[in-house]
Amino acid sequence: MNTFLKMITQFDGFFVAFNVSFGLFEQKIFFKSFCGGIASIIILTFILVYSLNQLVIWGSGEMIYKVSSQQKTIIEGSDLEQLFQNSNPIQTVEIEFLSKINAFNNNNMIMIPLLYIQQEDEMYALFFDDEQENSNYLMVDLDKLLYNSFNIIFVKCIGNEYYLDESQKCASQEASDEFFNQRGLLSFVNIYYQEFDFSRKTYEDYYSSIKLPLDPSLSSELQILTNFELTEINSGFLFQTKEEYLINSGCQSQIYTYSPNYHNQLYLEGYNATNIVGTVFLEINTSIFYVRNQYPTISEVLANIGSIIQTILLIRYLFYILNRKQMNSFIKSTLLQDYYPELKDLKEINKKNSCQLNDKDISKISIKKFQKQVDEMLNYKLDYINLIYELHQMQKILQLICPADILLKIHKNDSKLNIQPDPESNTFSIQNKWSQFEDYEDILNKNYLDPFFFSYYWKAKKKLEIIDIKSSLKSEKPQKICQPSNIQENVLSANDLLKVQNNKIVHEDHNLIIQN
Repeated sequence: MNTFLKMITQFDGFFVAFNVSFGLFEQKIFFKSFCGGIASIIILTFILVYSLNQLVIWGSGEMIYKVSSQQKTIIEGSDLEQLFQNSNPIQTVEIEFLSKINAFNNNNMIMIPLLYIQQEDEMYALFFDDEQENSNYLMVDLDKLLYNSFNIIFVKCIGNEYYLDESQKCASQEASDEFFNQRGLLSFVNIYYQEFDFSRKTYEDYYSSIKLPLDPSLSSELQILTNFELTEINSGFLFQTKEEYLINSGCQSQIYTYSPNYHNQLYLEGYNATNIVGTVFLEINTSIFYVRNQYPTISEVLANIGSIIQTILLIRYLFYILNRKQMNSFIKSTLLQDYYPELKDLKEINKKNSCQLNDKDISKISIKKFQKQVDEMLNYKLDYINLIYELHQMQKILQLICPADILLKIHKNDSKLNIQPDPESNTFSIQNKWSQFEDYEDILNKNYLDPFFFSYYWKAKKKLEIIDIKSSLKSEKPQKICQPSNIQENVLSANDLLKVQNNKIVHEDHNLIIQN
C-alpha cells in the first residue's frame, strides 16, 4: 500500500520546490503529496483526451466554420463584376397554367409568350418543342443577368400573328374566349434558387412559387428581384486555400395590376405587341452578400486547446497552497517528534472530545493550546533570518569556547521545553524556565540556557534599547554598555558572561560525575 501511495505521489505536478543551500551549488527539494498526484493524473488524463478529441474532429473536417458576412455592391471594373461575368449564372423561370386547355398548342395557339431583353432591346418569341407541345407550362433559362433585365410577356395570339412561326397558327376566337373565360384562371411562376453545402461543396436546387392571376380585362405584372450571394470558403488545414462560389439565394417579388392600355402602349410601338394579358419582369439585385467561411486552422485549434488547459490548470494554485501547507506541517511535526518523542505516543481516541497519552486521558483543548504555542515558537525559530542570526551567534560562541569537552557538555545540557501535567485539572501545559522572565536581560542574568537564548526575535524586540549586560561576578569596576558600534566591548562582556556560564556547567557536571 505504501508503495502504491508513493508511486501516486510521484505524479504530483503541483509540487513545492525550495532550496536548502545558498552555497556554490543549489540543492532543490520537491515536496509532493498524494492528493496532488491524484489531481495531476485526473487533470492530465482529461487534457489528453480533450486534446485528442479536438484534433480528431479538426482532422475529419467536422468543426464548425467561422462565418462572417458583409454587403457589397457590384460596380463596373470591380472584382465582383469580373467574377460574376466569368461565372455567368443562369436563372431558371418556370411558368405553369392551371387550365385543362393547352394554350401553347402549335396548331391552336391561344397565347404567345414573348421575351424582351433590355440589354439587346429586342423582342423574341418563345417556341416549344414537339415533346412539350401538349404540356401547359413554360421553362426559360436566362443568362447574362448582370446589368440586364428581362420581361416575359403573354399576349393573345389573335392580333399578334406577326410572331407566329410557319408551323404555328392561332386558335379560333371561340377557343380563345373559352380559355380566358375560365373561372379562377391562374398561373404559377416558379423561380429556382440554390443552397450550398459547405462540407460537400455541392449545390441543391429549390424553387419558390408565386401566383400570377390572369384576367383579360386587366394586365398584371409580376416583378421579381433575384438575390445572389458570393461565398468564400477557406478550408486550408495548414495553408490558406480560398475558393469562391456564386450562389442564387432566392428572390423578392411583387405583383402590380394595370389597365390593358398601359402595356399595349408600352410595347405596341416598335414591337407590334398588343392584347397583353400579363408580364413577368425579372432583374438581379446588384447588392450582394459576401460571406466568408473559414475552417479553423491548426494554430487556432491548438490555441483553443491551450486556453482550455490554462483555465483548467488554474486549480494548480489550490494544490500548491495545499502542498505548501502540508510541507510546513510536515517539517514542524518532524522537528517536534524529534525534540519531543512523547508526542509519538499521543493518540486521538475521540476526534471531538479527548486524547490519550501513556494510557491517560487528557483534555484535547490543552493539547491544541500546546500545539498552537509550539507552532508559534517554530514559526519564529524556523525563520531564515532567525536561523542565520542564531548560527552567527553560535559561531562566535564556538570561537570563544575552545576545549572540546566543554562543547560536549553543552550538548548534554537539557534545554528543551517540559510538558508538565497538572494534577488538579488533569491537563498538560508547557513548563519552561524562560517564560517566567519578561526580557532578555533577566534570562542572561539567571543563566538559563533556552531555545530563545540567542533568538533574533528577542533582539528585534529590543533593538531600539541599550541592553546593559550585568556580570554575575562582583566587581567594583563600572559595567560597560553593549552598543553596536563598540564591537570589542561586546566581545569582552559576552566572554565574561560565557566564562561564568561555563564554570557553572563544569561545576554541575563535576558534581554529577561524583554522584555517579
